[in-house]
Amino acid sequence: NIQTVAVNHSILQEGVRDTLHFGRMRQDEIIRKQLRIQNESDGPMVILRHVTSCGCTTVNYERKPIAAGESSIINFEFDSRGEMGWQMKLMEFYFAEKDTPLKIYIEAEIE
Repeated sequence: NIQTVAVNHSILQEGVRDTLHFGRMRQDEIIRKQLRIQNESDGPMVILRHVTSCGCTTVNYERKPIAAGESSIINFEFDSRGEMGWQMKLMEFYFAEKDTPLKIYIEAEIE
């Protein structure tokens, strides 16, 4: 069950936000999730770079253009070591020719 976020140039200009819910986790647990980025524009889109708010979050994706009408998978890993309680982490993805990033939040409750 992979969440999908649709992007195009006007959607990115408005500022897209979405949340990946990791649910309840044990401390020291590592959870992996995927997110599908669907290109709904009429041309290719390129993720130039990403920024995470915490070293506990790692991101992996193919560094190639996403063709119009196609999608790409972003793999996320959240490491809860040293974290406790409710957590909200931010990842920002910057696309070519757009200043406004796609913002993806990770939400988890760590016990």
